[in-house]
Amino acid sequence: MRSTVRLLAMLLAMVAARCVAQGGPPLLTDDPGTPGNRHWEINLGATTEIYEGIRDYELPLADFNYGWGEHIQLKYQFPLLVRDVNGTTQAELGDGVFGVKWRFLDEDKHGLNVSTYPQFSFNEPGPRRLVDRGAQMLLPVEVSKTLGKFELNWEGGYNIRQYAGDELLFGFAAAHEATPKLELLAEVHSVPDRTFSENEFVFEIGGRRKFSPHYVLLCAFGRGLPGSTGNQPSFLGFAGIQLLLGGKKD
Repeated sequence: MRSTVRLLAMLLAMVAARCVAQGGPPLLTDDPGTPGNRHWEINLGATTEIYEGIRDYELPLADFNYGWGEHIQLKYQFPLLVRDVNGTTQAELGDGVFGVKWRFLDEDKHGLNVSTYPQFSFNEPGPRRLVDRGAQMLLPVEVSKTLGKFELNWEGGYNIRQYAGDELLFGFAAAHEATPKLELLAEVHSVPDRTFSENEFVFEIGGRRKFSPHYVLLCAFGRGLPGSTGNQPSFLGFAGIQLLLGGKKD
């Protein structure tokens, strides 16, 4: 556990030295940002996770977000899961996720952006082969801080699982605006169980490329890091598009 924390700190320091942070797709770590009043943020993508002998895909992952006022975001997400195990393929509809993000502190008034983002996951109808049986409730907090040209983003949370041991969540994200249309990304993300006996600890890099005010290309890829236990991913990735839609703000 101590070596994992030290590695997290070193990676975060390396990234923060030249980056401006922002979480959310295509990263695993989320941030306090919301789409804005009556605006939609729709993320359509494909994910890949490769383990020893196993390849997991979400084809596609559909993530719908709506801004209800300037400080609240409503979310619904679902994937189509595909698993390849030594040439044998299975597919099913993955868990649906409902979420409500509330940003209750703004940096311009309080020095920090802070939000909470409860998310409820449930099994879609059909046989359960690839996902854990039962519901889950994720209770996270997101924080971001601007320091001159730099900004850091942190997320921590607790995931309650109906038929399995509960999990913790920790994430640090960073981004650098290389050009007005290109944003470079990096993160470290950790999901241990509550006893820290098991942990999936990963590092990702990626980017966002804006083609218009309404279309953004998303991509990220990474792998497991020392501090993971069990069958850690040798590769994980995300590729997709973000649609930004909606009328004028009030």
